[in-house]
Amino acid sequence: EWRPHVAQARAHFDAVGGRVAPAAAALERVRGEVAETVEMVRKTEAKLNAQCEEDVAEHAAKQRDLAAKQEEQAAHLERTNALAAELAQVTEELRSIKARMDERGSAMTDSSPIVKIKAALGKLRQDARAMDVQIGVASHRLTAKHLSSSLPGGGGLGVGSTILAVPTIGGD
Repeated sequence: EWRPHVAQARAHFDAVGGRVAPAAAALERVRGEVAETVEMVRKTEAKLNAQCEEDVAEHAAKQRDLAAKQEEQAAHLERTNALAAELAQVTEELRSIKARMDERGSAMTDSSPIVKIKAALGKLRQDARAMDVQIGVASHRLTAKHLSSSLPGGGGLGVGSTILAVPTIGGD
């Protein structure tokens, strides 16, 4: 029983062995082609690298510049935010001061106390004039009485003379 298996294994071995030589030759040929292709790719890559070396260096420089600009932009953004916060604070203070000034201004422009004071001053002037008139009338009466009492006969200024009575504002 084992002999047929060994014979069959030898037959397979010989069949595979017969096919290995052509396959090895084909593989050797493929290996050579692959090696040539790899070498051609290396040369092309080196040529492209040499052609693009300036572009690569320029790109790297631009990347560095971009990073620097981004840092600068972040610093400016931070400064802008700080200034915006300061502006908001100053605006709030300004609004508060304007409100206080408007309140004071409305109190200052409220002329009703001034109008009342002017009216009171006008009334005082009018009362002072009235008092002057009363003082004048009283002075006139006293002078007339004094004259009438100092004349002989004590009866006044004479026949047909009368002292005009001037009505006073507060009564007689």
